[in-house]
Amino acid sequence: MVGNYDSYEEAMDTKKLFNERLQHKLDRKTEKMTKMVARITQQASKGKDDKKKQVAAAKKKKMERIGNERNDKGHRFKRSRDRQGFHFTLLDGAEDTALYETSYNSKAWEALTTPPPQIRNLTKLAQTTMLSLENVSFSYKAAAEIPNQRENSSSPPLAIKSVTLNVAYGEKVVFVGRNGAGKTTLMKILNRVIKPDAGKVQYFHGARVGTLMQHHVEDLKRLESRNLNALELLMKSISKEENSPEVLLANNGNSNRGTTSLETKVRAHLNKFGISGETAVSVPLGGLSGGQLVRVGLAWVTFPNPPHVLLLDEPTNHLDMTTIQVFGEALRKYQGAVVLISHDIHFLNILTREQGGKRLNESDSDGDKDESHPSLPARVFEVRKSKGIVSVHQLEGGVDAYRRKQERISASVGRV
Repeated sequence: MVGNYDSYEEAMDTKKLFNERLQHKLDRKTEKMTKMVARITQQASKGKDDKKKQVAAAKKKKMERIGNERNDKGHRFKRSRDRQGFHFTLLDGAEDTALYETSYNSKAWEALTTPPPQIRNLTKLAQTTMLSLENVSFSYKAAAEIPNQRENSSSPPLAIKSVTLNVAYGEKVVFVGRNGAGKTTLMKILNRVIKPDAGKVQYFHGARVGTLMQHHVEDLKRLESRNLNALELLMKSISKEENSPEVLLANNGNSNRGTTSLETKVRAHLNKFGISGETAVSVPLGGLSGGQLVRVGLAWVTFPNPPHVLLLDEPTNHLDMTTIQVFGEALRKYQGAVVLISHDIHFLNILTREQGGKRLNESDSDGDKDESHPSLPARVFEVRKSKGIVSVHQLEGGVDAYRRKQERISASVGRV
């Protein structure tokens, strides 16, 4: 497909309309065949007619192939052309794939619709500060210590000075900015991977923070885990300690129930992210696509319950346009807090815009909000670096302000 996001969305809307019309025809045909089979079966039983019983059986078998007469373009279905490769069954989840490609309510991200668990002794999660930075400062002692920095680089060491940030439950916080500006370092401080030189990093007591960084996804294919399947990876990760919170939660507090109950729950959880069947138990991680690895990673950080805060570093890097659309919709509705780094303007538009087109950082005057889970303003921060000093600035215009700035930069580069 050639074109911009607008042409892509137009094509997807056309495809969705086509699929809806095709599904309506198939439903009518199925209903008609069902009534016919029931009528012939009834006649055969009354008259003890074996020939009619055979006709009814043949019609019933034919019903199993309804929907397989035409491909996704409406042309006559040919197995050699439309179902190439190895498949475990005749349909092999083809209907789910078609639904996933055209529906933003796909079960592939069902787990993100589950709210994080209530925190003990806290009456209400909404708008409670889950994570905070208070006058945090940090600096690399040498340029060579900076991630992805060349050893012979002449750039000055990166230093973060007096950053303060509060992230409330339900809030969406986005870091944007040029590569090398310090976004990933800031995320590592939030995740407590890096200890600041000064200031405080505080989590609300009892809050669970889940993190999926770029290197987490890439490492799945490079390290010893590449030979594990998705089920084995999660089982190995969460069962390192017999009495770990994950195991106890999955087994309803009983650590002696073995791995059977836990394995069942892990498989069901992977299925919520579209990793199911043979893909979950037979395909090694080294054989999965980048998009599938992202889903496995998200399944890992959201098991057994979604975290109160999700930290995501460039989560759409390996995803196709359709998956980005579905993921953005699911993440926007996520009830917990989300802090992420992204350069994908289209993804950020989905994440920060209501279905009616209104930004999450715009006031709502129609009185239609869900008061039990009110939408907090989506905040966009630009991370800038000047002479090695990193600063964080909130963009009042949000994603639109960042997009306009990038367009001005692109235009000025084009004039040079």
